[in-house]
Amino acid sequence: VMEAVIGAVYVDGGWNPAEELVMKHWRRMVADQAAAPDARDPKTQLQESLASAGKVPEYRRNEEGPAHARRFGVQVWIAGELQGEGEGASRRLAEQQAAADALNRLYPDAPLAQSRPGPSTFLSPISKMSPMKRRRRSWSGRESGRKS
Repeated sequence: VMEAVIGAVYVDGGWNPAEELVMKHWRRMVADQAAAPDARDPKTQLQESLASAGKVPEYRRNEEGPAHARRFGVQVWIAGELQGEGEGASRRLAEQQAAADALNRLYPDAPLAQSRPGPSTFLSPISKMSPMKRRRRSWSGRESGRKS
């Protein structure tokens, strides 16, 4: 849905209004990704750490509450043992928390279950070298029109 909204703003008003919309709502996420493009989320870290041992995490989910205020609970089971639990307002958040909990239990001394580091300085407008600026340049170089 948000992709459609951003696209509509871009088509209607051009790059600047679309960029303002994205940065207004996702400035921190864009900065985090630019600061650590190779950082992995806890669920990916868990999957990769278990793959070398030939193990696969099993996520067991439950949900409670009315549709407008649903809460999700997730347990991570590895080789038949409960290794992590998480809960949140979305299934994805609950899974990430459960994976981070499992990583912290399995590898208590390793800094594996950390999410992307946040920027340590004030977030300034998009820099010249940011992925968003590079994408803007590549979009502006495209020809409009359709192939026949």
